[in-house]
Amino acid sequence: GLSMLGLVETDPLLIRAEKRLIGQAEKLVVLVDSSKFARRAGLILCGLKQVHTVITDSGVADLSVRWLEQAGVKVIVVEPEAPPARDCIALDGAQFGLNATMCAMLA
Repeated sequence: GLSMLGLVETDPLLIRAEKRLIGQAEKLVVLVDSSKFARRAGLILCGLKQVHTVITDSGVADLSVRWLEQAGVKVIVVEPEAPPARDCIALDGAQFGLNATMCAMLA
């Protein structure tokens, strides 16, 4: 998650591994879904001062963007892509005890 304290994580094993990776990075760019903002987690992975850029979706609250920018973090907000269209056909498999819908992704 992402809070005013920085990146937060609940799993201590993940924190150990991720801290090593962060230590090797020139710039820390975080891709985070807007639902992960201000989540309560037990452990701080790194402070906001280490985060260079946050990329998130347009569901992020304006207040969250402001506090990140005030902390010196570059924020990039993107519109989520629409899911791909699908063609669906109903399959009547009543003789087999099946009722299903089969969908194929369109190229």
